[in-house]
Order: sequence, then structure tokens, then C-alpha cells
Amino acid sequence: MMETDDKNVLRTEDDDDDAIMNKILTGLEISYRKLLDYKKRNNQELVIMKDDKIISVKPEDLESL
Repeated sequence: MMETDDKNVLRTEDDDDDAIMNKILTGLEISYRKLLDYKKRNNQELVIMKDDKIISVKPEDLESL
């Protein structure tokens, strides 16, 4: 049986939650890589949380992330 969700996307019963989760995680990974590339290209620090502390990482140190 096919049904339509609120964004008019056809879904079948065969759609698997794991497949959807995989797509979400892939999208997040792509976004993360683009963010790192952007910060390196513009010589900007990246602000992250590490060990419950907020730190700034210099562009030249982004390779280790």
C-alpha cells in the first residue's frame, strides 16, 4: 500500500527506518565536511564542545578532527 506524507512524498511499507536514518546521517556528514572546508578556506576558527568545554580550533588544526 502506498501513502502520501505531508510533503507529498510517496512512501511504501517497504521504506525502512534504517534507510531513512542512514540518509540523515549521510547528510549530516556532508554538512560537517562542508563546514570544515569553509572554515579552512576562510581561515576561521571552529568553535566546538570537547570534554564539556567550549574551545576554538584554529584552521591549521582542523585536520585532526
